[in-house]
Amino acid sequence: MSGDSGGQSRSVVFWADEWKAKEDELLKSCQRTYQAALEREADIVYDSIGVGASAGAKFSEINADRKSENAYARRVNYQRFNAGAGVHEPDDEYNGIPNKDFFANLKAQAWWLTVSEIRLTPLTTENSILWMS
Repeated sequence: MSGDSGGQSRSVVFWADEWKAKEDELLKSCQRTYQAALEREADIVYDSIGVGASAGAKFSEINADRKSENAYARRVNYQRFNAGAGVHEPDDEYNGIPNKDFFANLKAQAWWLTVSEIRLTPLTTENSILWMS
């Protein structure tokens, strides 16, 4: 990933939706995510461990339903992400420290690098507003 050098094509965050689902609303969250991806011609990457374990099955079901209604309907691509996996390129260094020593797991590494890129966004775009929570 790299910070946006001008324009949305390289943005780390292009769009965000604030939504707090109730404990039993995972499938509703999947529907919302799928619809947002469809509208923005985006792919979905989801955490496949724990609560998100069934998300892939729901995305597959939605794709199949859309295809049965219209054989030419656009399919949303999705990819699972095992957040508990070991770090990517464990022997490479981040700030002079091997990734395997700096990050606890892939989830920690991914979030750290994502936040680092988001922090760069206001430095490289005009009229940027950054909301992080």
